[in-house]
Amino acid sequence: MGQNQLEIIKIGKLTVQGIAYNAKAGAVIVTENDSTYYISGMREWKNKYYEKTLSVTGYCIIEKRTFEKRYHPNGDEIIVAHLPERMVKLKRTRRIRIIK
Repeated sequence: MGQNQLEIIKIGKLTVQGIAYNAKAGAVIVTENDSTYYISGMREWKNKYYEKTLSVTGYCIIEKRTFEKRYHPNGDEIIVAHLPERMVKLKRTRRIRIIK
């Protein structure tokens, strides 16, 4: 069986500005330079925030996942996860402010 390993890198308190969108893995902020920040613990943005330019402050961490390959008995490779292998998250988000 394959194994999922998770490495967490703590960055510290961070404020990012970008547009609020919903992704399969949850609520995100996409910055002007196309960096994506996942908002930890939030499945989707409320309508008042969705597709608005926001300033969001939280504690930034980077999660890196490594996966071993799994194979079906017939030899086909099995997909073990649908999450990105690298996620930049904002945890304990305290301040969300609408810019536009």
